[in-house]
Amino acid sequence: MDLEFAIDVTLTLPNGMKLNGQEKFLSFQYASFGTLTVEYMQNPVIDEKGDWFKLAPQFYFCGYFNEDNTDFIKYVIVNWPKLVLHTNAGNAKWHDNKNKDGYARASFRYIYFEDIPTDCIIDKKL
Repeated sequence: MDLEFAIDVTLTLPNGMKLNGQEKFLSFQYASFGTLTVEYMQNPVIDEKGDWFKLAPQFYFCGYFNEDNTDFIKYVIVNWPKLVLHTNAGNAKWHDNKNKDGYARASFRYIYFEDIPTDCIIDKKL
């Protein structure tokens, strides 16, 4: 499911129903950004599309670790389909950036936690 829909995890609830999710764990050093990020182009040079174009989870977790990597100091869990619809309607303000790692070619889109429409937020810690 990861290759086709960028699904990282499937949670099975006590009643047996399932939820599919995407997760992103980010380093403490980047916590000041407070953004949810999605890979846009895997390789812009050859027009290879990234997760932005295939991401199809029911929820997206994005969290920033504390200094010891034992807990999250901030995170957001969003209802991804709702955020996709808000984005399509122009109600979610995404920004574009390129990876600064010398080996990575990917570009990405990001939205500040506070700019995520409130009806898309399942849970958060800010």
